[in-house]
Amino acid sequence: MADQQSFTKEYVDREFPLKVELHVHLEGAVRFETILDLARKQDLELPVKNVEDLKKQVCVYKADDLTSALENFFIFAPSFAGYHEGVHRIALEFCEDAARQGVCYAELRYSPHFLSNSLHVRTYARDSGGGYTPRDVVRSVNQALQEGERRYGVKVNTILCCIRHIPGVLLDVVGADGVVVGVTDGDHAVILAYSVK
Repeated sequence: MADQQSFTKEYVDREFPLKVELHVHLEGAVRFETILDLARKQDLELPVKNVEDLKKQVCVYKADDLTSALENFFIFAPSFAGYHEGVHRIALEFCEDAARQGVCYAELRYSPHFLSNSLHVRTYARDSGGGYTPRDVVRSVNQALQEGERRYGVKVNTILCCIRHIPGVLLDVVGADGVVVGVTDGDHAVILAYSVK
């Protein structure tokens, strides 16, 4: 067994060629280059112009609490939230990146509500009141993950993180492309609905 200091990327790749990722958030696993590219395509002005500055702006190394850590998502997520092409692209690229890292199975979490633009509440989308619903988000992600499995051989199931304080939140997604069950999580701010394709 190697000591802790020898756990380099090369060691892990050699000794563990196939990996399983059990807790990764789609919104936080987006390529920096993709954020900048999608922002340009939408004429969305970000507070930065290059990858290095974007990393400095949005990477959180120490947060006081979850809310403050997630606040940075509102800086970059509008580049992909609120429309099919953006959501589909980040989910497909997740599969490609996972395959490059030797991941054969992943459980991907995301919020269909924060990635939609149809709600009249604050979400990651730049505009609210549009026609891209949470159910549409689930379809976009599942289409991309199915395509990613065919292209890259990575099996991905999803866990949906839903916003509790919005009326009818679970009804928005249950029954959409593979969403099979929803449970409330005590006093926490999310409802989880498991999506199995």
